[in-house]
Amino acid sequence: MPAPKGPVLPFRMGTPDLVLLVTDSTNGVLEPCNCATGMMGGLSRRSGLVRSYRAAYPDLVLVDTGDAFRVGHPRDPRNAFMLRAYRQIGYDAVVLADQEWSAAPSELRELLTKGPPEFLSTTANLAESPLPVVRIVKRTRGKMKLAILSDTPRASPPLLTPEVAKRLAFATRKRLADEVAKLKREGCIVVVASHGFDAEAEQLARSTGAHLVIQGHYRTGDAVPERLPNPPVLRVGDMEYVTVLAWKMRGGGVVDFEFRRELVDKRWPMDDALWKTYEDYTRVALSYAAKAKASDGMVYTSSAACGACHEPQLAAYKASGHAHAYETLLRVGRDGDPECLSCHTTGFESTSGFDSIRTTPELANVNCQDCHGFSMREHDAEGFKAPKVEAAACTRCHTPTADPHFDFATRRAKAGCKR
Repeated sequence: MPAPKGPVLPFRMGTPDLVLLVTDSTNGVLEPCNCATGMMGGLSRRSGLVRSYRAAYPDLVLVDTGDAFRVGHPRDPRNAFMLRAYRQIGYDAVVLADQEWSAAPSELRELLTKGPPEFLSTTANLAESPLPVVRIVKRTRGKMKLAILSDTPRASPPLLTPEVAKRLAFATRKRLADEVAKLKREGCIVVVASHGFDAEAEQLARSTGAHLVIQGHYRTGDAVPERLPNPPVLRVGDMEYVTVLAWKMRGGGVVDFEFRRELVDKRWPMDDALWKTYEDYTRVALSYAAKAKASDGMVYTSSAACGACHEPQLAAYKASGHAHAYETLLRVGRDGDPECLSCHTTGFESTSGFDSIRTTPELANVNCQDCHGFSMREHDAEGFKAPKVEAAACTRCHTPTADPHFDFATRRAKAGCKR
């Protein structure tokens, strides 16, 4: 086979006999905000990456090892659209991990009965009503047989709480080890997806003898080792990356193995169909967000109203990025996404906050109250003094995902009001 073209780099081994793409920890984010980091990740570019790899290496398997769902309000539409997108991308299987199990049982059952991909749970299932899940995902690609299993520890962080675990029926670790041994006798390459701590994943690799344990819950800051450790545990994770695994076979055995992490950035083509799914989601999500609004006890006002008495502070505010936060959404086509609006407008989730640019234009952008955290009821009371701006007010939006290099002291000095 000729060398791959475009952003897909060749493997040191030459043409692999099997390529496995692994994603993890998407957390219900169809398209990320990442205001400060160049819009990395997103399912439309992830799909472009997958298509590029499939064009280069047709013998490919695509698996998500869990935490694809967002755990939040009941009936939040994002998880249904997440699965719609995964079906469009063409996933072979999705592992049910902590965040999937933490969904309401009725909602989870409804989501999983709408067709492919296969949903993988080797060691856990709902005790009161079995779900349409499989225990093993098997794929034959060329001359290789791949088997993927999963392990759900009884108390895995962060969301598999005792309350959640109580409604799950668990299989024993011995049964998992027996299944791995049987699959290896059948000539399969056996991969186990784990969402436990480091020690749990290492013990799992030793006790089962799997060719590889892929361990979720990790982020971009975790370096990829140059070679596979012993026991064979490889960390994966973070919605901004896709982990790529490649095997070479000879004489019925594995003779070479490589892995890499691909950043989902602008090297990869956009998939217009996936972007359309995102746009469809924003329309439904906006309607859901409007119905889910609740009072937070705040009364919001515009920064211009504050400037009537605080002119120097208003001038400093107008020169800051906060005063143009809504414009940022317009530039990148994210002004219909509730997750973006919650940080680029004032009080979006509150009944008294931003509703739309047509009805509440004065509450677009990040206003004075977002940083100072006071209601106009407090402001109008005698003896009022604006609270000191604390780091927690900033890190609500400047998260490690959206703004990984955020430093409160530096940004406070740059964005603070004049005294």
